[in-house]
Amino acid sequence: PSPTGLGPTVSEATAGMSPGRLQEILAATGLPATHDPVSAVAALAALFTDRTRMAELLDTAPVEALSVLDRLVWGPPYGEVTPNPTPPVKWLRDRGLLLPVSTRTVVLPREAALHLRAGRAHRVPEPVPPVVGTAAERDPQAVDRAAAGQAFTALSTVEELLKLW
Repeated sequence: PSPTGLGPTVSEATAGMSPGRLQEILAATGLPATHDPVSAVAALAALFTDRTRMAELLDTAPVEALSVLDRLVWGPPYGEVTPNPTPPVKWLRDRGLLLPVSTRTVVLPREAALHLRAGRAHRVPEPVPPVVGTAAERDPQAVDRAAAGQAFTALSTVEELLKLW
């Protein structure tokens, strides 16, 4: 996941997914069938980024499914599933709100998470950067000696490489 706790995009998460499975997801979300996987992924991503249609989809979700999304929305976006998932997880998986990463792992796609986060990348914005302090005091002469030693090592390595060339 990214530093924001967001998972991969729909496009990234569906890479390698079978065209038939993509069409099943489109059908479950009420989207029309497409003629190729690229347009299927684009249609699903468009649904997740459309606030009105996404709200309508989530209004039909079981309460337990919304609870699953609440646990994943701020990260980490990955969850573990069993071969026979619970009905709420199956509902989310059938509609592409959870996409498979492996046989036992699913991910909340970035577009869906951003909708659930109301478009925010971070839970709490921090407009003021943290105070930067000195991690440790070092003797300037010791720093110079260490740097000189590393420079000598680098030059020796390059010299040896040139001799072998």
